[in-house]
Order: sequence, then C-alpha cells, then structure tokens
Amino acid sequence: MISGLKRIFIIILILSNCNNASAVWENRVYKENIETVYCHNSNSKMDPPVIMLNSGEQLVLEFDDLNSEETVYFYKVIHCTWDWETSDIRETDYMKGFPVNEIYDYTYSFNTRVDYIHYALPLPNQDFEFVYSGNYIIKVFEDNDPSKVVLTRRIMVYEQEAPIDIRVKASSVVSERDVAQEVDFTVGTGRLNLFNVYDEIHTVVMQNMRWDNAKMNLQPKFMRGSELIYDHEQINSFNGGNEYRYFDLKNLEYQSDRIARIFYDSAIVRVFLHPDEKRTFKRYVTWEDLDGNFLIKKDYSTDSDAEADYVWVYFTLPFDFPLQNAALYVAGRFTDYTYSERYEMKYDFAKRAFKGKIFLKQGYYNYAYMLVNEGSETGQIDYIEGNHFQTQNTYQVMVYYRDSNFYYDRLVGVAWAESH
Repeated sequence: MISGLKRIFIIILILSNCNNASAVWENRVYKENIETVYCHNSNSKMDPPVIMLNSGEQLVLEFDDLNSEETVYFYKVIHCTWDWETSDIRETDYMKGFPVNEIYDYTYSFNTRVDYIHYALPLPNQDFEFVYSGNYIIKVFEDNDPSKVVLTRRIMVYEQEAPIDIRVKASSVVSERDVAQEVDFTVGTGRLNLFNVYDEIHTVVMQNMRWDNAKMNLQPKFMRGSELIYDHEQINSFNGGNEYRYFDLKNLEYQSDRIARIFYDSAIVRVFLHPDEKRTFKRYVTWEDLDGNFLIKKDYSTDSDAEADYVWVYFTLPFDFPLQNAALYVAGRFTDYTYSERYEMKYDFAKRAFKGKIFLKQGYYNYAYMLVNEGSETGQIDYIEGNHFQTQNTYQVMVYYRDSNFYYDRLVGVAWAESH
C-alpha cells in the first residue's frame, strides 16, 4: 500500500513539474506545432526582451501555430526571482489587470506553401500592466487551462536606479589573452538602501543574450564609496568565439552566397547550404554579423510575419570522425541556445560529415556550431568555431536588488557594451 502511494506521489510530482516548467523557469516550447517563438522590445524585432518600467515601452511575444485551425490561447505573467524561480509576492502586488488573459492578436498566413497562424502579444496592454521591476515569465496555454502549457518565455522589466559602467577587454590572464574577453564593470548604488551587499545585490552577465553560459551572481571585488567594483581576472571572462556564420532566406527565387541549391515541390521548399568548415585553428577574419541574432523577413512583402514561408534548411559540416560523450548542435538566438534533438547534427559515416536539418521561417539568420558534453547544458563554441579575443560580441549586465521592504528582487540596472 505504501509503495502504491509513493508511485502516485511521484506521478503527481512529475506532472506538476511539467506544468510549471520546472523550479527554474526557462525559454521552452511544449507543443510540436509551435514555431518561431521570439520576444523583443517593440522598437525592433532584434532587440532583447527588456523594457523600462513605466516608460511607455512595450514587449512583444510572437509565435506561429502550424495548425490551420484557430486555437484560443491564454497567457499568464509570473514574477520571478533574480535566478528565475517563482517569487513569493502576490499577483495583485506585481501587476494591474487580470491574472489570466486571452491572446487576441493573430493573423492567418497567406500565399505560403505551409499554412500557419501568427500570434502576437504586446505587454503591457489594456488587460495587464507591470507594477514591479524584475524578471517575469510569460506562460502561454490552451483552452484557459494552465496545465496545457504551450510555451514559456523570459522577459525583464528594469528601473534606472543603479548606473552601470562596462569595460570589455582582452583577458587579464596571460594564457587566455588571445582567446578570451573580460567584462569588468562598476555599479553605482547611491540610490539604494543597502545593508548587506552580498545578500542584497545579484548580478548577471550575458554574452549575446545567451543564457546557457551566463555568469550568475558575480560578487564585487571591492567597494569604493557607493560603487561596487567588479574587476576580476577570470571569473568574469568569456570565450571570444568567432563571428557567426549566416544564411539569407529572405528571397527564395535566387541563391544567395551561402545557399548551394533550392529544391521546390508542391508542399515544401528545401534549402541546402554550402558545406561549412571547421574554423578552430584558422586565422581570425572579421565581418559584420548580428551577434547570433535573426530577423524574420520576406523580400517584397507587406507583412513578413504572415507572408514568410517555412522551409527545410540543410546543414553539412565535413568531419573525419564522430564524437564520443558529446554532441554537436546548430545554435543561435533562433534556437534559444537550447540543445535539443531538433537542432542536433548527426554523423553520416558514408559522407564523413555531420548533417542536420531545421524547419525555419524565411529571414536572415546567424548561427554557430556548439559542442555540448554529455551531462552538460552549456554550448562550447571553440571546438568548431575557434576562439579569438578580437571577435565582436555584445555583453549585457543586469543588476538585481533584493528589496527588504517588499521581499522581491528588483531589476535596478541594465547596460550593454560591445567588444572591439
């Protein structure tokens, strides 16, 4: 009888974790027919999902449903701690409006081989407003049933209370100077009521909006008056990596420089990219990239969100041998730097190459090949792409303050800087 109760408890626990997207909220898609999920500041589709509190700015969550029949989607916005666990504060404290709302904005695709419905959710809106700063999760679900989770997406709302000064340079560690970039920064805390810096201040440093290799909760090296100095030698360093590879799908009537051939049939378009090459030990070459970002776009269209088609994109990376205890993935902002089977490159012994294919919407894409060791969730860019301190990357620093009066993590500063 006891073992039976244990089994029931384990099943309930598993189902609960699935519905709550685990203890730590992540960018995840739970439904197979959902494609091209991205969230951005409404100023630009390539901006990160960050807005300033009470500024009039909006975030926009967008996604496509490849079911041709209309589905009613609802959403809930959840306040989180600095490290993406659910906050203890009440919904009525961090929001104005209704806790659950319907997504009303959707458009049917037209003149496309693949039918889909494009959904868009602006935040804040007439049904929902942010009251507090901090991390938030947008949880989208079907049929007004929170257990039918479709996707979850991280967003950030900040206040300008802690000015941040960032300096990106080659690593201070001599052995890493040619391959790594060091992110030093200073945080002004004069407007915050601090008692214990190490308990109340948490920082996150990101490279190209990658969560998988973010530096979480760096501690200041020392204080200088009301300034926190983060001037470390190694713990705040990132592999420089390389400029991102790219391909252009905006116009399928001709082959751009990275496309080898395009095959059409009545149902789908197949795009084969030129074989890539391993760049681990090649000399650094600079070119303008999007730091891993992507843009949905179809040439000569009035509404790319509804007119851009879906195609299969085929990747090839010649390689002499398969990998042991590791896997190779295509990665970029369009994959959320998540390493699932969908983005994995499989080894073809006959062709002596890694091959993969991904279903993508027309646009312009940056990508890189990432090695992920067994048991890890962090992509290593150096194995295929190489490492160079000269690589241009965009770094984001976020500063969170644990408000002792209200017991939640405020996002009190956000800053960006580019390496050169």
